[in-house]
Parts: sequence; structure tokens; C-alpha cells
Amino acid sequence: MKQASWPLAKKTLGLYLRLNLSYKRLFFSSVGAWIGGMLLQKLVLPLIVASSFDTIRRLSSTGSISLSDFRGDIGLFVIVLIASQTLIDTGLFWNAKMEAQGLKELHDRVFAHLLRQSTRFHNNTLAGPLVSQTNRLVGGYVTITDTLLLNITQLVVLTAFSAIVLAFYSPLLAGVVFAWTIVFFYINIRLTRSRIALSKARAASESVLTGSLADSVSNISAIKSFGSESYEYERHAKVTEDRAYKGYVYWVRGAKNDAVFGIMMGIGQLLVLVTSIIAVTHGSISIGALVLAQIYI
Repeated sequence: MKQASWPLAKKTLGLYLRLNLSYKRLFFSSVGAWIGGMLLQKLVLPLIVASSFDTIRRLSSTGSISLSDFRGDIGLFVIVLIASQTLIDTGLFWNAKMEAQGLKELHDRVFAHLLRQSTRFHNNTLAGPLVSQTNRLVGGYVTITDTLLLNITQLVVLTAFSAIVLAFYSPLLAGVVFAWTIVFFYINIRLTRSRIALSKARAASESVLTGSLADSVSNISAIKSFGSESYEYERHAKVTEDRAYKGYVYWVRGAKNDAVFGIMMGIGQLLVLVTSIIAVTHGSISIGALVLAQIYI
């Protein structure tokens, strides 16, 4: 099942990617604005905070600290905050505009493909499952595009830049973050691929359920004429039971994956914390860098 589902998933992802790349200006503008905003928000703002912590530690030894000592940091923080939110909102706007155009084009492509099919194909294919499969294909476009732009791309870029920034403070700390990220990505890919087969099985059971319901409703007169209500009910109950079971298995796998991700995040935070404390006690990084590392992870 996994071998059959993964090539289909790659083919679907390729379709979505080619569709997005047909709107190059919107696609790259949205990615650039979103990533730029997230870099400012997730990397630069913590840098300003870390700098303020180091300033507090330095001035505390003199016994004279006032708000005026942080006017530069506060002003820079406000400017970066506004700029980051502006870029993020702009990226989301362009992404929504691209997805609206992509949805229309995908709907048109699917409809044109159905029109090209033979009469025999349509006679041998139930309308219900066909419509259901079409809706899943089109609906998946927005989900995959948002996941690619808002989650995966953001995670890759932020992780890379986080390691680069931390390398200026502590190469050891940057190495720990980089190694943990590689392990996290590997486990993430493995778990995601294992869930694809279950997703395909769940989708297939939904199509069977839709087809069963459509077939029963369209033939309700014949069912009543032959007194086959009990048979149809039992048959439909088996279909719904199969759908419920496959949906439950899919959900359980998702819950297990989330648990693994949570444990991995906890391990990453613990590794960074221990490494940071060791580095601080040896005087190789400042308190601000320790705070920065915890924020980045």
C-alpha cells in the first residue's frame, strides 16, 4: 500500500507545485514576503531582546539602570515589529490571491478532463465518488500550498538562519541545534510517509461510502419493491464501519506522530538548555545568548 500511495502523492504534489509556479510573480513574492517577515519576527526581535539582557547585566554592575538606557533597543524593536508584521500580512495576501486563481484553474482543468472521458467511462463510474474525489483533489491544493509555504519553508529557513546566528555566539550550540534539526526532519519525513498510506485508505473508504449511499438512494424504489431494506442496511453498515475504522486508524497514527514530535521538541529544548548552561558557566556565551538559544529552539 505504501509503495502504491507514495508515487501518487508525489504526482499530486507535483501537480500543485506546477500550478503554483504558473503564477511565478505571486508565488515568489508571497514566499519572499512571508519568509522575510518571519525572519524579522523570529530571529531579529529575539536578537534585540538578547542584546537588552546583556545590557541589563552590564549596567547592573554599575548600580545605575534607567529606561533611557534602552531607548535604542525599544525603538529598533518597534520598527522591526511593524516591518515584520507588514511583510507577513503582505505575504499572506499574495498567497491568498494566488490560491484563488489556482483553485479556479484546477477546477477548470478537472472539469475539462472529465469532459474528455468517454461515455463508457461515465456509465461505469458512480457520480458520487467521482465528485468526492474531485473535491478532495481541489481541496488538497490549498492545504498543501499553505503547509509548504507557512510551515515547511518557514521551518527550513528559520532553522538555517538560527544556526548561523547562534554560530557567532557558540559554534557548539549551533552544532547541537543543527544536528537536532537533521534528526527531527528525518523522523518527520518517515512518520509523514507512513501516514500517507493510511490517508489514501481513508480517502478510498470515503469514496466507497459515498458511492454506496448514492447507489442506494438512486435505487430506493427498487429496494422497497423487493423488500431489501434489511439487506441494504446491513451492506451500508459494513461500509460505514470500514470508513469509521480507517478514519480512526488514521487519527491514531496522527496522534502518535504528534506525540513523537512533542518529545523531539522537548529533547531539543533540553539539549540546548544544558549546552547553554555549560557554555555560560565556562564563560563562552552571555546570558543574552542563552535566552536567544531558548527562543530559537
